[in-house]
Amino acid sequence: DISRGMLRLAAEHRTGPNVRFIHNATDDLHVFDDGSFDLVLSMIVLQHVPPRVSQNYIREFIRILKPGGIAVFQLPARTVNVDRGFAYDLWIFMRRFPFRLWNEIRRIAYRPKRILELRSRLPKVFGVGPTMELPGMPKEELVQHIHDCNGRLIDAIDDFSAGDGVQSFLYLVETSS
Repeated sequence: DISRGMLRLAAEHRTGPNVRFIHNATDDLHVFDDGSFDLVLSMIVLQHVPPRVSQNYIREFIRILKPGGIAVFQLPARTVNVDRGFAYDLWIFMRRFPFRLWNEIRRIAYRPKRILELRSRLPKVFGVGPTMELPGMPKEELVQHIHDCNGRLIDAIDDFSAGDGVQSFLYLVETSS
């Protein structure tokens, strides 16, 4: 991870003795040898870095995979602006309710489309939060990049982790033989 604070938090929740946390503040994975991992997993990370950096990380994911290894990562198909501030404000407000009630309210109302609708109705109650840019890459361009990096696309599955209304894919990639 690039963040020492997140590494400390991860260490507090360590679940196995063979887990290591490595601080890496560069836009490559040179701290790892070629072909050293069976699995590379990156969820809702690449959408927070510029496309040039995402492309470099994807190249590195493929480089550090063992033959037959799999990289799984998520990325929006295009750059979008998402209102996250309001969603966070609503979540903080809802946490004040007893858990069972909060969970039921969350089940009904805590959906990105519903949140945007509530924001337009109740801006003074919850405030108007800033938008967050999620950089993306067209699927066809990313598939070509995977191929250029000696990877093979196994599948690209619709993904909703970036929120409703954001076309995003979960990519499954293996090294080419």
